Amino acid sequence: MSIDQITQTLQENRALLRQAGLKTLVLIGVSSPNISPSAAVEFLAELELPPSYQHLLEVRRCLVALLQRPVDITLVNPEDQAVRPFLDPDAVSIL
Repeated sequence: MSIDQITQTLQENRALLRQAGLKTLVLIGVSSPNISPSAAVEFLAELELPPSYQHLLEVRRCLVALLQRPVDITLVNPEDQAVRPFLDPDAVSIL
């Protein structure tokens, strides 16, 4: 699956992602246009309040179901000025 396909799938399902409780979602680690089928897709995410471990698992299940591949999620506010310098220039904002 290519980065463009992943991005398109997530953009088409923005309402579902919001319903799952995602406030922000940024695709990271996209230096290559294609990701091997066994590699996890990496995201920075911020959950709507109150975040919980159960909430994180539900969001992860939603992303895995949409993408049909492993997913890694790091919870952080990507808009935080302390985080921004560490974002890959190729990061793709989904929400």
